Amino acid sequence: MLQTLIGANLNAQESFEIISRYHCIAQFSLDGTILSANDKFLSTFEYTYNELIGQLHKRLLVDPNRPDPDYDRMWSGFSDGIARSGEILRRTKSGKVVWLQAVYCPVAGTSGSIVSTLKIASIKTAELVDGGINAPLTKLA
Repeated sequence: MLQTLIGANLNAQESFEIISRYHCIAQFSLDGTILSANDKFLSTFEYTYNELIGQLHKRLLVDPNRPDPDYDRMWSGFSDGIARSGEILRRTKSGKVVWLQAVYCPVAGTSGSIVSTLKIASIKTAELVDGGINAPLTKLA
């Protein structure tokens, strides 16, 4: 039925390219090091590939120097295969606020153990900006 609605039988690569055009996608090691990021992710956060790859995800937080036990638990949970999703607030390289609807998915390797985390996010800033920077932040659940 879905095939009829789409009108074409897309292969995995074509499907990924379509999703990647409209969503921010990044892959992280289990310690939060950014392993890869698509063009939408890079342009949203105002970084080049070389500036961001190899850096910690934490640099995208509103205040990367503030201790956050929930953030630390989220990253340790990925090793246990726990996915997270929710509305999140991040900052770009220039300091602009970006609201995202994001899902973080643990990725299993061929042995079945978790080897990385994949983030897929939609930009929600235009919808949430009226609430301002002090609007309630929905915790990743």
